[in-house]
Amino acid sequence: NNSLSLANSSNFKLEGRPCPPLRGSVILNATPDDAFTTLMCYTNTSRNIGNYKLIQKGRHSFEIIERLDQHSDIIRLEYDPLYLFPSWTVPRDFCVLRYWRQDDDGSYVICMDSITHRECPSQPTHIRGNLHGVYTVTPLKGNQPNANTECLLTCIVQVDPKGWIPTFSLSSNQSYADAYSVAAILQLLDIRDVIDHDRFLPVGYDPQGIAHDNYSVNSEEEDSQFSYPLQDQLENEDPGDVDDPRVCVALHPPALPQKYWSEPDANKFQVRGKTYKSDKIKVKAGSPALQLFAVDLVEVAAPIMTGMCKHPKERIQQALEREKMGYENDLAPFIFVVNIIIPGSKYYHLVMYYAAHEMSMVDGTDGTEFSKLVSTIPL
Repeated sequence: NNSLSLANSSNFKLEGRPCPPLRGSVILNATPDDAFTTLMCYTNTSRNIGNYKLIQKGRHSFEIIERLDQHSDIIRLEYDPLYLFPSWTVPRDFCVLRYWRQDDDGSYVICMDSITHRECPSQPTHIRGNLHGVYTVTPLKGNQPNANTECLLTCIVQVDPKGWIPTFSLSSNQSYADAYSVAAILQLLDIRDVIDHDRFLPVGYDPQGIAHDNYSVNSEEEDSQFSYPLQDQLENEDPGDVDDPRVCVALHPPALPQKYWSEPDANKFQVRGKTYKSDKIKVKAGSPALQLFAVDLVEVAAPIMTGMCKHPKERIQQALEREKMGYENDLAPFIFVVNIIIPGSKYYHLVMYYAAHEMSMVDGTDGTEFSKLVSTIPL
């Protein structure tokens, strides 16, 4: 039974907050690693994963404000207005510190707590609420038959939406303010549905009966063997430390596990400041403009010199093909791909994918020097 169970969680309550914590849990047909990957991917895309469109249960958008290290960041969550009789509420948003880890027993823990941040001020169109919550992804006990195919996803959340919404209990021992905690917990159903639907093959439907055109690929690429040898060999192995896979196109096909690659902390690099010519002072580089979200090691019979992203088996083309079949995709608005050819008795391509989650970062509209530079390059 993978239905959602919902209950109060008084042991988790933070004193001084008017709303009680609520707890929800759901059994998933997935390993803890896959469940964690889907959960982290879902919280970033806020739209869809793979070929399945999510039915959003309250939340409108998600934004990463600052990445602190490999296991924590600052995020902004925005929730749609809710209808609480007799009127609609004002949209709510939350500035949250998020931390995640994997324990020795294979379980995952994701903690979230509201904070203030200079780069995430309150918006005049929203009311800033307080949120305190924990997600856990736990495997089955012992050596049970379904140990590698099932896990339990639990969410405990305490939300104070602020504003005019009354927090006193009604006859049902629940208040209007509890609606936001319920909306947060109902997102567990989205995670369950995504995992269940992703186990099945997608079916394309063309209402006009018109066959889709194939991608134009030259003969060199058509004759090239194209495979992911290391990813295929490691398909059933422990993927290691999963670090916030924030772009879901990285899951289709599976990317090289992150225990074989990582993205350095850009803020640890010193670069010349604006007044370097006069004071010779270097400053921290700050957050990267593009995020490395996937790395592939591709084996080919002959080097592909005319563009890796044109090949029909490459991950961007696979995402575009799903879009042509009528499915929405989760591609970032701008993706930059670095393709390194490794010669030898066998030819390999090391392919690295970088994403910009906002077009303003590359079209010159956000006013940064990087955006102005990129906007001068024909795209």
